[in-house]
This record gives sequence, structure tokens and C-alpha cells, in this order.
Amino acid sequence: MKFDITQADYTNLRSVIPELAPAPKLVDAGFLGTIGAKGKEYEWNNSNWKDQWGVFHASPDFKVAETLKAVWIFGQGIQTDPLTNVEFERIKGYGKQNIRDIFFSMDITSRVTGDAYAEIVKDDKGNWLNLVEKPGSNVWIITDLKGMLKRYEVRIGEKITKIDPENMFHVSHMQLAGECHGTADTDALLSTILADFENFENLRKIMRHQAFPFIMWLLKTDNPTKIADFKQKLAECRKWKEDLVIPDDDDAIKFQEVQTNPNALVGVYQDIVRNRLFRTVMMPQIVPGAGGMSTMSESKVIAKLHEQIIAHEQKTWEERIYKQLFRQVTFNAPVSIEAAPMPGLAQTASKNANQELGFQPGETMINAGERA
Repeated sequence: MKFDITQADYTNLRSVIPELAPAPKLVDAGFLGTIGAKGKEYEWNNSNWKDQWGVFHASPDFKVAETLKAVWIFGQGIQTDPLTNVEFERIKGYGKQNIRDIFFSMDITSRVTGDAYAEIVKDDKGNWLNLVEKPGSNVWIITDLKGMLKRYEVRIGEKITKIDPENMFHVSHMQLAGECHGTADTDALLSTILADFENFENLRKIMRHQAFPFIMWLLKTDNPTKIADFKQKLAECRKWKEDLVIPDDDDAIKFQEVQTNPNALVGVYQDIVRNRLFRTVMMPQIVPGAGGMSTMSESKVIAKLHEQIIAHEQKTWEERIYKQLFRQVTFNAPVSIEAAPMPGLAQTASKNANQELGFQPGETMINAGERA
């Protein structure tokens, strides 16, 4: 057969490996929602709640980042007055939770799906009995025509339970642009998480190919019985990791092994994707121990800046609890890198004396040549 370029064709891998593109985001504040009863109300529900929650459980890095963020916010506990503490002690959630469990869960849920809801259960005198979380997929926010909150509705099948705003603890993450709901981290990270999935799947296939390489066997026969017998014996060899010995005096069998040589950029790309994920969640990688491609001085600065983010989050929670639950609480701040070295961290006497784990003068002062 002669070489004929006119007979060349191209593949259609786009049907197998689709291109990824983020969907456009439209502002959907209360007054831009769906018209409710008699055209005098608007309603909003997160139709993507189940998908967002599924992404959280399917992405290890995303799950770690969001969980650690909540650990930093709630890890050192909450302080309050004795009377409020007694009320908090009565809270049991679904039956075996405490107040910190519920706050911890709502913080993660609000970041992943944009909003978290918990019904405030009271007795006839208005005293607290419980705080029970509600999945966002079942909660509708109802506003008037001006976008002002009127009530919440929990819809399960045909059953609709109406809840007044003062009886619903609503935690919104990054409520912006006049919307009646929060913004999910999942939406901004979707393409990054998909890239992480895709990259890990490619690495998994490469590693499997290294252990079980693709081989093209060239048999000098077209006899179906002989080919089937050869395939059966080869399968047994692969199963038991044995060699195949064949009498051969006429070069009847040949094979070609298809080599896979992974590029070093595969690992670099994985680091880029992971860094982008953690940056978006505002959780430095030095916190989960994944590193951040930084020097010690840079890591200390990053850790210090992260403390400011956590302080903001804790302050937001304090104000949120006071505004909606009418209870004064104070969140204990996490241990600062300047306050004390981490227990168990190997140190020499000189490091202890010089406080090298804290900030050094050269790390906090601007050199003469760096001043504007």
C-alpha cells in the first residue's frame, strides 16, 4: 500500500472528553425570584443543593479545606454567660448533638451550598427547646414584592411547613448583590474541582499503565481457535503474574509494548489546581500540612494573615448569633503563631532562645533598599 495523504482522517475525541466551561451566573435576589401565590410574593430555593453537597463529599481537598476552616473557627470553644450556657446545654439537634456541633455543621453547609438553616423550636412561653437543622434542598425563602423576607417554607413532598423568620436561624455565606441567599464556594470552584478529578484520574490511569502496560500481540495466524487459546493462556498468566512459554521455531509470535512516559508537568499541574482550590476557600495549604511552596518566613506571614481571616469569621458568627438568636457569645481565638510554638514540634535550645518560630526582626521590617 502506497502512502496517500488524501486517505488520512482525524479522531473525534471531543465526544469522549468534553470541554468544560463554567455556566453564567445571574443575580437572583428576592425581587427577581419566582412569583408565588396570587402574584404578591417571590420564592427562592437552591435547586443545585444536592449537586453541591455531592461535590463536597466527592472532592477530598475541598472537603478538607472547608472542614479545617470550621475547625479554626470553632475549635477553641465558645464563651457565654451562665444563663445562656444552660440554654445551650438543652440544645440537642436531631437527638445527640450539642450547640457547637450544630454551628460547626451549619458553617460548613453554608460554605458548600451558600446557606444553612436551623429551626428554632420554642415552647408556648417562647423559651428555647431545640435547634434543628433543615436541608437547604427542602427550604424555600419567601419575600414580598420589595424583596423583604416574609417567611420560610419547608416543603417535603406535598407537605408544606411555614416558619416565621424569628423561628429560623439562617446562615448565609457571602450574601452579596442584594440577593436573599448566600453564595456557595462550590460554584466558584466547580471548574477547579473538575480539573482535580480529571488530573487525578489521568494519573491513576498512568500508574495503572505502568503496572499493566498495553501490549499489541502480533500472531502469525488467523485461526480463531488458536487465537482464543492464546488469549486464554495469556489471561491466566496475567492473573497469576506468571510468564508464558511457547515453543517457537518460525518466529510465529511478536509483540510491541506501548510505552507511557508521563511529563513532569502532570505533577506541576496538580499542584497548581490544588493551590487554586485552597486559595479560593482562603485556607493556606500550610494549615492542612500540604505545604504552600513557601519558605519558612513566607509560611509565617501566611499563617499570620490567616489569623485575620479567622478573626473576621468569628466576629461574623458572634454578630449573627446575637442578631438572630439574641444571645451574646464570644469565640475563643485559635492559638497564634506568635503566642506559643506548637506542642511536639522539634526544636533546639537555640531556636527556643531566639524564638525562631515567631517573627524575626528581618521578617517584619522593610529593608532600606525596599522603601519607596
